[in-house]
Amino acid sequence: CTRIGAEFKYKTTKFTIRFEQQNDGAYFQETLYENPAAKGKNDKLHSICAIQNGKPVQRLEVSLYHLQTWGIFNWENELTYQTTSDKSLSPVPAFMAYSNLFLKFKIAKVLNTEIGSDVRFYTRFTPQVYSPIIGQYVLQDASKAEKVGGYPVVNAYANMHLKRTRFYIMASHINASQRQKRAFELPHYPMNGFTLHLGVSWNFIN
Repeated sequence: CTRIGAEFKYKTTKFTIRFEQQNDGAYFQETLYENPAAKGKNDKLHSICAIQNGKPVQRLEVSLYHLQTWGIFNWENELTYQTTSDKSLSPVPAFMAYSNLFLKFKIAKVLNTEIGSDVRFYTRFTPQVYSPIIGQYVLQDASKAEKVGGYPVVNAYANMHLKRTRFYIMASHINASQRQKRAFELPHYPMNGFTLHLGVSWNFIN
């Protein structure tokens, strides 16, 4: 496997480009068969086999990061474009985006506070799928492959830091709706719905 890359940074802007080539890669391939005992249910028989690709597979990733600040207002963005020479062996989303809009200030001049919301998004693609048979990620059966992506995940949070103590509250996937079909991170593995997280971190060593 060969990897090369470069990074260019100016103030709060960063441009990154990476290239990777994998030679003679080995993969696990999933094959699905109709189950004669399913009696009309969507039940498949699984078979996993190992394959080796004799041709090199190239992958290119280009990323742009920027942080813009206006007083206590901050806007952090990262855009990534990816492409691969063989999408069946190296599936990746063509475009990914991350955006984080937050306020950063102090309360009573001592309590560092961040309050904001972020969103993550990537375009639809056909990913590898987790196989519990071997405990590995495998290439999907092309004839029955499922796509994921094309769905934004929005979070809201508040972080606070006082001397050696940090605490936070985060509401993840706030755009989840019970009226919609559940979004999937991987085929057959749905994302968590709306979840509230609380946490405290206290450093005993100064």
